[in-house]
Amino acid sequence: MAYHFESLPQLVNLRGKLPHDGWQPTNSKYAKTDIAVHHSLTHEGDAYSFSRYHVYTNGWPEIAYHFVILKDGTIQWCHGLHVISYHVGNSNSFAVGICLVGDFRTTEPTDAQKRSLRELHAQLKRDMPDYKRTRGHDEFPGYAWKACPEFDYESVINGKGPQYGTAAGGKGKRTLGRGDKGIDVRRVQKKLIEAGYDMNGYGADSSYGPATEEAVKQFQLDQNLDVDGLFGPNTRAKLNKLLENKAAADKPEPEPKPNKPKEDETVAFDDVKKGEYYADAIVNLKREGIMKGQSESTFGVGENLKREDAAVLIDRALKHEQKQHNNLVAELRAEIDNLKEKHK
Repeated sequence: MAYHFESLPQLVNLRGKLPHDGWQPTNSKYAKTDIAVHHSLTHEGDAYSFSRYHVYTNGWPEIAYHFVILKDGTIQWCHGLHVISYHVGNSNSFAVGICLVGDFRTTEPTDAQKRSLRELHAQLKRDMPDYKRTRGHDEFPGYAWKACPEFDYESVINGKGPQYGTAAGGKGKRTLGRGDKGIDVRRVQKKLIEAGYDMNGYGADSSYGPATEEAVKQFQLDQNLDVDGLFGPNTRAKLNKLLENKAAADKPEPEPKPNKPKEDETVAFDDVKKGEYYADAIVNLKREGIMKGQSESTFGVGENLKREDAAVLIDRALKHEQKQHNNLVAELRAEIDNLKEKHK
């Protein structure tokens, strides 16, 4: 067992079984320091539907999340920790993504989802040797404008009840003011900081005090809003829009993808058609360096394989398996050494 979280009974391994168009880059689980918590912003869904959307609509190679937690508490495992998936922009290389199915602007995760998040989070901290922190999607650089994950994930992973504060109003739409406390206030403070209002250095302390009120007033003045120091719907909308525009301006231009003929779309090699029963196997063999093509662009579909070539392929596969085994043993030994150091 490579990871501690694999012992969770509600875990379902879907790696390699989801829709994809290529493969995500990888680094190492030792490069992962953060856990990112998301909600799907949909009332229903699962790893299969999210993967289809990410691949066929967004044009990404694979699903964005490492894990998807369904409403019944099932944890769908989509990527190993070494995979760099698309879920928090420039932070992807060091963040592991967990998505709970639901739109938590108006509802709460189910009790089963909360339990699974808490248990998965506890095991991931054991599986990530250099773990530093857990953040919501909107707490990563460039995403303060995004309403995600919109539930008190910190209380969930710490086994406590949600702390939404004392402000009046519907969930996610509260008007905040002097004296309010809780997660909603902290989120507003983080957004103000990202927008350039530092609140005299007090930071995001979850308490709507004089410094927060003054920052809100200054923002309202700058945006030609009524200056009352209350964080209401108009101020919220202006701040979210400002941060959304800022994130779009900071986002690097994506590299153009090469055009492929729609009726003869290929993978790995020009003569390997996407959707053929052997296509995924050839992609995997090429990626792992076990089998090469006749040239950079041609695999040689339909041609016979000589016995001596088969021997070379089998030998490469065995060496690759041995290398994977050695890497796993090295990782386990490193973890054991790490634990020994911590318990000295």
